Amino acid sequence: MEDIASKKVMIAVPALESVPTHFAVSLYNLRKPCMTRLEVVSNSLVYDSRNLLAAKAIDDDCNYVLWIDSDMVFNADLLEKLLEKIEGKDFISVLAFTRHLPVSPNAYVIDASKKSLRYKPIKNYPKNQLFKVDAAGFGTVLTSVKILKAVFDKYERPFNPDMGLGEDLTFCYRARQLGFDLWCDSSVKVGHVGRYVYSENDYNTTLERE
Repeated sequence: MEDIASKKVMIAVPALESVPTHFAVSLYNLRKPCMTRLEVVSNSLVYDSRNLLAAKAIDDDCNYVLWIDSDMVFNADLLEKLLEKIEGKDFISVLAFTRHLPVSPNAYVIDASKKSLRYKPIKNYPKNQLFKVDAAGFGTVLTSVKILKAVFDKYERPFNPDMGLGEDLTFCYRARQLGFDLWCDSSVKVGHVGRYVYSENDYNTTLERE
């Protein structure tokens, strides 16, 4: 069993010039069961921000990185819950949803019906449990520094978009190519700030209308 208190976690936030109040309050209330450092990088190119944050985590000998986009809303026990489940794993995404209608989850599988590499949301995801995914959005993810370093060593700029994918799905594809398993924890849910705070309730409403 890992000694969580001895771990070092970077809280990595790629941001624009300002952040929503909901996010700022969530970050202020976040409980920290171990040594943490907060790093915020403001850049119009989110993949540049992620590359810089990953490099800082590696250089600072962190054990894990908690990636939180600046438009997320989360409970104070977020980091505690993810650290409890990360032992033996290198990547756990929480369950988040798009901030536009129709709402869809951030957990993906490869869409085998497409000729080129494409992902589709897992609409009937397992409820309140850990499950493997082919990719996940990076809105709220806990990664080991081990996985970051491995993808860095192979690709130099691991979050640079490729294959017509966004920076987060590109990273997931590369990590999977290197043999890493990716997980989503549907028991840990966050809100996504848009016109209002989008959540699993909006997704359930979307399913009812289909």
